[in-house]
Amino acid sequence: MSFLYITKNRGFAELLRNSLERSGISTHISITAKGAISYLERKPQQKIILFDWGVDQELEHLIKQVRIITDADLWFCSHGYSEKDPVILRLLQHYQLQKYIQQPFSPFDIIEELETRESSVELDISPASARIIGQIWYTRGSMRISGDAGQVVFAEGGIVREDPTGALEELLEEPFLNVQPLQISGGDRIKTGERIFSSFQITPPESWKKQRKYFHGSNLREIAKELVLSKKDLLWVNSEFLLAQFPDDTEVWKKLYALWLMGLIQVKDNPSEKALARKQKKAEQQRQKLGEQPRRISARGSKSRLLEAEYNRLKNENPYVILGLSQDSSKDLVSATLRRLKARYQAAQEQEPEAALLMLELIQKSADQILTGAVGNVELEEHERFYQVGLKAIENKDWPRADKALSKAYQLCIEDINILANLGWARFHNEEVDESKRQDEALENLQLAVQLDSSNLNALVFLSQIYKELGQPDKALAPIRKATKLTPDSQIQKLREDIEKAAEDLAKQELGE
Repeated sequence: MSFLYITKNRGFAELLRNSLERSGISTHISITAKGAISYLERKPQQKIILFDWGVDQELEHLIKQVRIITDADLWFCSHGYSEKDPVILRLLQHYQLQKYIQQPFSPFDIIEELETRESSVELDISPASARIIGQIWYTRGSMRISGDAGQVVFAEGGIVREDPTGALEELLEEPFLNVQPLQISGGDRIKTGERIFSSFQITPPESWKKQRKYFHGSNLREIAKELVLSKKDLLWVNSEFLLAQFPDDTEVWKKLYALWLMGLIQVKDNPSEKALARKQKKAEQQRQKLGEQPRRISARGSKSRLLEAEYNRLKNENPYVILGLSQDSSKDLVSATLRRLKARYQAAQEQEPEAALLMLELIQKSADQILTGAVGNVELEEHERFYQVGLKAIENKDWPRADKALSKAYQLCIEDINILANLGWARFHNEEVDESKRQDEALENLQLAVQLDSSNLNALVFLSQIYKELGQPDKALAPIRKATKLTPDSQIQKLREDIEKAAEDLAKQELGE
């Protein structure tokens, strides 16, 4: 929580700041309008701004200037007016001020208001920043993350430093974070995990909830106790429900979304083979409990295998192939075919509900792709299309276009390490970005990629090449040596030789040889 207090009363301002900071609320005081504007221009990411000012034209001019810089909540306090006074009502309505506090008030009044606000307002979390923080915790990473709101230092997945207090929640709302690997230990990973998981439990967007995709969990049982996940929570994840058909349970939704933000579960187009087999086995057991005759069960089992085989054959095909249509088919024909196939698979639901449901979802998705005009790259998801555009731009050395496309791809799929690695490479070469900034951001992206997947060849090679180009071959040694163990590629082996020679020459220069 960050709080800016604009007032001419220096004595009370210091009293208020001391009280708020003891409660973990980062507070800045501005005694003049000019000082307040200057501060906001440097740090516009404020949560609350309180104007303790006279009701005059100077106040209105100041509010207008602040509104141009930030969309923070604006509070106002003054002597001699109630909140129902016409003068106050006009200010609240005209300038969209969120709150009026009548003077005199105590610091505890402000603390109570802020705590009430924090408990009722969810964070506006950036998925990209959340994924970085979640993966640092999960991989027991030691890193410093920083942004406009401050910095947080992790040691083995636990927070050991936070400047200012509450910076973690502020950083979660920033779209881009700076990441610096460290070699430290001693963090409390359990306490940090509980805090991160709690902060991430926000209401997911409707667009996320309505995806026709399945969520897949991985190794959640290992961390269930650390995140206080119940057996019910694990059951939902392991069931691999279709998101669009998930029960309307707000608390479960929040936990699932938090796990996704942390990178602990993924959403995919199809359930895993293991989940599919588990559902089919369960359906078979239910039929046996109903006392069905063995011969009838056998017949249904045969149909089940045929339907399952049909699904496995078609699930990765082009939508036109799935529907059995040519690519010049009219929309009317697509709609008619969809109705016919729906009738076919709906009739099969009584015999094999799980496989029939998968086929119904597959044909519906295929028809939607054709009817909405998403044909051509229909087999590729949106992030993959941007990724391919970025790779093509890299091949053509169109670095600004590559940077833009890969940035978009990464926003859509923050768990893809190849996208992150290529984004770092494109950012390094994008001369439209300030040289110092693009070098720093490229290294941060690639260092993060290596931290999240130390065997990613692209990330290791790109990181090595950048260090070499920057005249720091000694820093390139570790990643290039790891890269050469992953592939016999002659170019990468040659790059290692060049880097080792450059590092050796640099060492000799430093020794004065």
